Amino acid sequence: MSDLNYKIISMNPHQFSESFSTFGFRCPKELNPFLNLDIFHMSAPTFPPHPHSGFSAITYLFPTSKGQFQNRDSHGDKSVIESGGLHWTQAASGMLHEEIPIVSGTDCYGLQMFIKLPQIHELEDGKAFHLSPSEIALHTETGLNLKILTGEYQNKKSNLTEIHPAVDFYDITLEKQAKLQLPTKRARINLLVCLEGEIQILDETKCKAHEILIVQDSETTLEIVGSSETNQFLFLSADALKEGYTWGGPFCLSSVERLNDAQIRFQQGKMGNLTRSF
Repeated sequence: MSDLNYKIISMNPHQFSESFSTFGFRCPKELNPFLNLDIFHMSAPTFPPHPHSGFSAITYLFPTSKGQFQNRDSHGDKSVIESGGLHWTQAASGMLHEEIPIVSGTDCYGLQMFIKLPQIHELEDGKAFHLSPSEIALHTETGLNLKILTGEYQNKKSNLTEIHPAVDFYDITLEKQAKLQLPTKRARINLLVCLEGEIQILDETKCKAHEILIVQDSETTLEIVGSSETNQFLFLSADALKEGYTWGGPFCLSSVERLNDAQIRFQQGKMGNLTRSF
């Protein structure tokens, strides 16, 4: 655990309506490319078609989600996000999308996060990538179940390879007293997002449900032990993106000029059209 620079933050709860609630974290710029993370419950259509530009909007429905999502976008994609499925909307120069529960009244439980595109990729054509549960690589050991959503782990690689920037994204379940080692590099931003139970780092640091362990500027190996009977957490790791960015509504670009251009292109209909479904 030498050379470990970390902190633990609590995600903020929000009850937006009877059918939509989140535990969220808005990332400071020092955690670029990670922009925000929301653990959500949604049981009714909430957001009509809306645009994004300059980043990727990622939705992962946890395997325990009772409901499924219908995703549509202005480039023609129409995908069902199953329980345990991943959808990656790399909006880049701009696209509209809509994600809603297929069956109203059935709880959809998952993660949505925004990841900034590097400046050299943010004006490319938008793309959508999709992984069904059966397409997600899996690593198992006694007491450990690790899904490789993106990136690689111990020579097993995700089937999703065209995203920018490269991100290691795992969904990990540890039984009580089961152990896992995750290396960290000084140039990378690392986030452990605890969903259920409690995990312990071997210096007695503990991270419990709806908390995030942030590790940066650290060249070490995280030794993690499950403390509760069942412990589920996400691991996210990417090279630190040493670029500035500017928000403007649903757009996040590397400069004010690019932000203004995105807003104009949206107003002119150049990001496509998408009729609302509800």
